[in-house]
Amino acid sequence: MTYKRADRPGWPRLRAQRFICQRIVDGRVSGYATLLQMLEVAEPLWVMHHEQRICIADNGYTWLQLFPEGANYTHTTMFNAEGAPVQEYIDLVAEQGVDEDGIPWYDDLYLDIAWIPEGTPLLLDQEELEAAHAIGAVSEEQYELARGETARLLVAVALGDYTLPEVTRACYPALKAALAVAEISGEAPPPVVTLAESVETASDQETPPAITEIAEIAEIAEIAEIAEIAEIAEMTDGAATTDRVEQPEPSEQSEPTAQPGVEEENDA
Repeated sequence: MTYKRADRPGWPRLRAQRFICQRIVDGRVSGYATLLQMLEVAEPLWVMHHEQRICIADNGYTWLQLFPEGANYTHTTMFNAEGAPVQEYIDLVAEQGVDEDGIPWYDDLYLDIAWIPEGTPLLLDQEELEAAHAIGAVSEEQYELARGETARLLVAVALGDYTLPEVTRACYPALKAALAVAEISGEAPPPVVTLAESVETASDQETPPAITEIAEIAEIAEIAEIAEIAEIAEMTDGAATTDRVEQPEPSEQSEPTAQPGVEEENDA
């Protein structure tokens, strides 16, 4: 398995970035949301989805990653420079946590699920899981966990019951605004406005509470007004941002060959 961090340290493609991480908690559930804003890349990153070529990394692109605590997966939505989502990506993980720098990390369990808006999901890296299982790099328990969780998630995506893409769309403008506030003030960023919060509080509260439990978002997603989230966030999103987290010097490692639906470092 491969240890990975949300801020992608040492990724040679990424030359300059902004990064923010926020705690998601409301007393019933906890987790993290991170936003990686790409200021400069060495070259754009393109992937294939069912014979359609999609750019998922370029100057101005952002990756928003959710880390639901206790889950055996993370979810990333890739947004282009105009703020439109271009790819959804699920990483199956053996474990996840937060390191001493406050950055979420995860042990990648090989299998990934990727899809584009209005597209059908691709299951990626099955051969890598089988090879790792064959040589004992993953245990029997981890192997069955990866297969079982992947099957469950694929069914949820197919049935429309998987709603984390709606959460990332709701968090996106507020995280950008929080990044701008943090850059200008040097203070801790304000709470993220979320999809669930707008349903529960937009009509009667001026300041939204902390994020609602991710598991409950599926129950209210159909009635949420995502446009209200954008309006709230845009009230604080008028200022330009500056670099907050410096990108480490590119590592000497080479980037693997790109696969359909997955970035070349398989790092989503």
